[in-house]
Amino acid sequence: MKEYNQIPETVSSAVILNTSYDDALGSIKGHVKLELLNSSGEVIWSDSGNAITYTGRHRMARSICGDTGISATEKVINTLKCAGGAVTGGDHMNPTAVAITDTGMFEPSAGNIYSTAISGTAFSTLSATVAPIVTFTHTLTAASVNRIINEAGLFFGTTGPIFSHYSFASVDMRNTTSNSLVVTWALSF
Repeated sequence: MKEYNQIPETVSSAVILNTSYDDALGSIKGHVKLELLNSSGEVIWSDSGNAITYTGRHRMARSICGDTGISATEKVINTLKCAGGAVTGGDHMNPTAVAITDTGMFEPSAGNIYSTAISGTAFSTLSATVAPIVTFTHTLTAASVNRIINEAGLFFGTTGPIFSHYSFASVDMRNTTSNSLVVTWALSF
């Protein structure tokens, strides 16, 4: 049987409590899968990766612990944003890498960021033996996005902070194409 550390009388943000008993599952993990489909529905390109940001982790912790200073519309991850801000030079195959310290999209102009409500959210079956997984799925169409994109992010509402960020080789989602991009973002807790 594990022994638990004594909780100090005064706790600062730098104090780590209960270090003798670590959660075997670790921290939140995320994975995004992107699939570019042509007009026939064939996958013509795919990519995957992820970076859950510190600001996203802080917002999630505050949300689930009842921080009353957070707007109700910014407590839920329900917005997908994409833009072309990860490429600043001419090399569209090598975008700027995301980092867990990102606080938003690379694209500096809000008018150049496409934002949409996530259309599908699925939850794993409640289990006492398996880590929970939440999956967000959304299909972006060229007709609605109408821009070249190379970064995507999950956000707490339309105005809240970024939770997760990913950059990728530029994808043509202008309305002159009939491409669609299937975004599947899975989070395990």
